Amino acid sequence: MELKDRFLRYISFDTQSDENSTTFPSTDKQLVLLRALKEELETIGMKEVTMDEYGYVMATLPATRGMENVPVIGFISHVDTSPDMSGANIKPHIIDSYDGRDILLGGDIWMRVDEFPELKCFKGHTLIHTDGTTLLGADDKAGVAEIVTAMEWLIAHPEVAHGKIRVGFTPDEPYILVRFVAWNASHDIGKKGLDDAGKIALVKQLSKYGRVYVSAEGNVPEELKPHLLTTPYELIHHVLAFAKLVYSEGATMASEAVMLGTHALYVNVIKSGSTQEQSERFHLLYNFNEGEDRYEKATAKAIQLLDEVKESIINAYEIKTGLSRAKLSHLMDAETWMDANKAVELGFADDILKRPGEAEDLETPTVSMLYSKANVVNSLMDKIAAKCAIEPKPTHQHRADDLLDRLNLIKNWR
Repeated sequence: MELKDRFLRYISFDTQSDENSTTFPSTDKQLVLLRALKEELETIGMKEVTMDEYGYVMATLPATRGMENVPVIGFISHVDTSPDMSGANIKPHIIDSYDGRDILLGGDIWMRVDEFPELKCFKGHTLIHTDGTTLLGADDKAGVAEIVTAMEWLIAHPEVAHGKIRVGFTPDEPYILVRFVAWNASHDIGKKGLDDAGKIALVKQLSKYGRVYVSAEGNVPEELKPHLLTTPYELIHHVLAFAKLVYSEGATMASEAVMLGTHALYVNVIKSGSTQEQSERFHLLYNFNEGEDRYEKATAKAIQLLDEVKESIINAYEIKTGLSRAKLSHLMDAETWMDANKAVELGFADDILKRPGEAEDLETPTVSMLYSKANVVNSLMDKIAAKCAIEPKPTHQHRADDLLDRLNLIKNWR
């Protein structure tokens, strides 16, 4: 199946999430697409295809002969769409060869070139947009389509050497887990944590960076009950492994999160030998054991870590592309999607892998699937946005050690 056709099929599934849900996944309809993906991965020939009761779909493409010992590469994408706008009954419109003029989405909803001047960069490309009344769903069904299409191509071309590849499709976007303890154990006598107002304020602050789930030993304020984690205890390690960040008053949960590769903050006056050692060895755990302001310091560190994800990616892209940090930040904030040719043009990729025997002078594919977070003007519409037409980038020389240092944050961040 061609990439465009696969993408159009995926966006026909309504997978809108619900930020007020108390279940996981937040909506059952996400499971419909995830089950279809499991079946499709089996059909194209992927191995070890699984789907757990919460919708996590995993699969393996085994390494080709002689490549069994190279590092495993993983590709992960989520299937849910934003709760801010409907994801049902999407009516995609396809412009086969964009002429560079204003685009009528539907009714009286227009994308004006004056408002979105970057549209001029895609003259001659094929654009996919909605009718302006729904989301398109490219975040992140474009990613899902790209991953499945790439796996199908590699399976059809075993002569292309590669190591083991793991793919994962998840419901809902990455989340943050907060763990509150009850402070009633014998070793907790005379100690205390956040009061109800402090817990509410913490969750509100972290909610700016993603959905927050709360795991608590005792009662929580009424306002935080919609955030309570309902996953069975025996599956807590799955929750820790897929979290973006764990903020914990308990040493055990913080320590186990780090062992699963997730950044964690341990906030408690009781010092733990295991968390101290993990902090020094793995640099994924941060201890906040002293001072009345330990929660404020921990929260500031959490926000810094969440912000650094973006900064570390910008560092890597800056080295690779030569684009300015401001332009890269804009591309990321706009959640820009681009086709392979545009990625090569801007310097994000080195080349396009061609099929064996494919002519070098084949007509360049022109499908550009682009998505950005929409501005709400009467209704939310997908903006097709990407900074391009950049002046040719200068040639930069970078020592390999410097590059590795600057990419260290990405390597250590899930």
